[in-house]
Amino acid sequence: DKATFAKIGSRNFPVNSNLKKLEERYSSSFIRIHKSYLVQLSLIDGVNLKDDQLSVKNNLLPIGYAYKKRLLNRLDFM
Repeated sequence: DKATFAKIGSRNFPVNSNLKKLEERYSSSFIRIHKSYLVQLSLIDGVNLKDDQLSVKNNLLPIGYAYKKRLLNRLDFM
C-alpha cells in the first residue's frame, strides 16, 4: 500500500485512507484527475488541454488520460 497525503497550503498531512475511498466519500466537491491526484473543484484555477495539465494554486498537475473525459464533463467543457 502507498501512503496518501493531503496537501493543505504548503504542508502535507498523512491520511488514513486511499485515494479511491476519498474519491468516493468526497465526490461532490473533489474530482480524480490522475492516479495520484484528487483535487478540490473550487480550487481549480485553469485547465491546459493541450498539455493535459490542471492549475491549482499556481501548481501544475497532470491530467491522466483515464480521467480526462470525466473531468471535462464535470467542468462543462464538453
